[in-house]
Amino acid sequence: MRTKAFISGLLTVFLAISCSKEEINYDASGVFECKEIIVSAEYAGKIVSLNVEEGNMVSKDEICGYMENASQIGMGNSEIKSTTEGTVLLKYAEVGELASVGKPLFKVADLDKMILRIYISSSQLTQIKIGQKVKVFADFGNVTRQYAGVIGWISPKAEFTPKNIQIKEDRDNLVYAVKINVINDGYLKIGMYGEVVL
Repeated sequence: MRTKAFISGLLTVFLAISCSKEEINYDASGVFECKEIIVSAEYAGKIVSLNVEEGNMVSKDEICGYMENASQIGMGNSEIKSTTEGTVLLKYAEVGELASVGKPLFKVADLDKMILRIYISSSQLTQIKIGQKVKVFADFGNVTRQYAGVIGWISPKAEFTPKNIQIKEDRDNLVYAVKINVINDGYLKIGMYGEVVL
């Protein structure tokens, strides 16, 4: 008897939660990404200092470290500068390592400006244009947040549907990639799923 009451109580709570969420018909879904830049060694040499850690904020042209320039020994150290403003996502090198020209040192991304990459069918293509405002939704478990999005790019050519993406019309084999610009309130993360109402 207690088991039936417990199950009945759970069912009531589940229905209340389900009914409290407004049912939204999404037109497309995709994954959040952002512009990522890899800062690489401009010269071959030994890394003398590298003052960045994952999670640090850096400014454009900020000096983040120094390298001994192998081709100009005795001429002073070469600066390691961030080529963009943002958050350090990954650090690939450490002090004391020898770096060749082009060796990745660290990766920077602007996490304030996210991009939701979605895929739409050819029939949806007539509903959108660059600069158009759309509603973007991100699910955080029991809370769904709505964001203002602006279409920033539409692919000029069709491609086959990526396996991890669902679109409104699954029967369409060819889709168009679309990038939607979204201002991050601090909750959006790279790789999260998002949905769109066009």
